[in-house]
Amino acid sequence: MYDHEIDTFIVVAKLGSFSAAARAMYISKPAVTQQINLLETKLSCKLFVRDSHGVTLTEAGKLFLVQAHKIKQLCLATKQILQNYQSTLTVGTGYLSTTNLFDHYWTKFAQNKQVKLKFQEIKDYEQIPPNIDLIEGIYSEEPLPKQGFLFKKITTTPLMIAVPPTNILAQKKQLKITDLNNQRIWLVKNNVLSQSAQIQ
Repeated sequence: MYDHEIDTFIVVAKLGSFSAAARAMYISKPAVTQQINLLETKLSCKLFVRDSHGVTLTEAGKLFLVQAHKIKQLCLATKQILQNYQSTLTVGTGYLSTTNLFDHYWTKFAQNKQVKLKFQEIKDYEQIPPNIDLIEGIYSEEPLPKQGFLFKKITTTPLMIAVPPTNILAQKKQLKITDLNNQRIWLVKNNVLSQSAQIQ
């Protein structure tokens, strides 16, 4: 909803260096320079004083930094409000996990012309992107309260374990995933025995 140049401007202002901003944003220094130049051209004023020691904000830059934070917050808040009216449902899933439930219902969603379904990878569960509506997960010992998500059990998958009578797990009436910590297990899927794995 707003130009990426604003994000770049905020990072450069914070770090005081195009090079440091480039490293922090995982882009090249020329890309940072180009975005700042584009922003200054759009605003018709200089935002930074550049010298051999880095960059410092001009008076206009100091004023724009305050406004840039307001613009960013307003755009994020507006986007969250408009999510109530959107026709696309964004499902977050982890890099190492697969979408299980929604894969099954994908065709039903595809037939619904009013609602579209898209998937987005969650790279950091401490910083979940604000555009994600639902998170699909196989198992979670605790919910993610920092992000405000509530978890609802939709389906369960039975887990069967064969252990010798001397194993401590044989004494338990009900198992949790955490009971498998530090256990070496063999996984069987579709009647095929996989290699053993150490559960951490």
